[in-house]
Amino acid sequence: EYGGGIYAGALALELSSVTISGHTALAGGGVFASGSTVTLSSATFSDNEAVESGGGLYSTGEIDATSSTFTSNIAGSEGAGIYVSGADVRLQSVSLQDNTASGAGGGILVRGASLTISVLTAQGNSAVQGGGVCVIGSSDPDAQVAISYGTFTGNAASSSGGGLYVDSTWTVGVW
Repeated sequence: EYGGGIYAGALALELSSVTISGHTALAGGGVFASGSTVTLSSATFSDNEAVESGGGLYSTGEIDATSSTFTSNIAGSEGAGIYVSGADVRLQSVSLQDNTASGAGGGILVRGASLTISVLTAQGNSAVQGGGVCVIGSSDPDAQVAISYGTFTGNAASSSGGGLYVDSTWTVGVW
């Protein structure tokens, strides 16, 4: 039901030089990480599907991803490539391509936490809101969205924010 490829509960999950592909689950088609810290290095998530959220990766713990790719993942609700709720996310040299969410966050959806990106390619992702990147719902006054060296190309949203959608509760820096 959760974590078509991998289910991790309350632990430190480290994935390096792995491919997670072709899995299906209710949430976390590729990986479901409940309360786990997720560290990715040279990981590929492709062609995974979640009936609800997190086609490639679903997490309620911090995510630190380097040199990783999320391609052609699908979510019936939110976060086709990556879905994270309540924990900070750091992405460095990450590619989000051709992911599709029926709700918000085609490439990634971050709910109620900070997002820091250094070198991102978000291309061909689609969703209702935030086709490439969607960041919503924080009550933390220190929460922030920081993006440096981001390339957003050919992303689509049927409502708002084809490349990037950030709701009004955030401090945003893009350079």
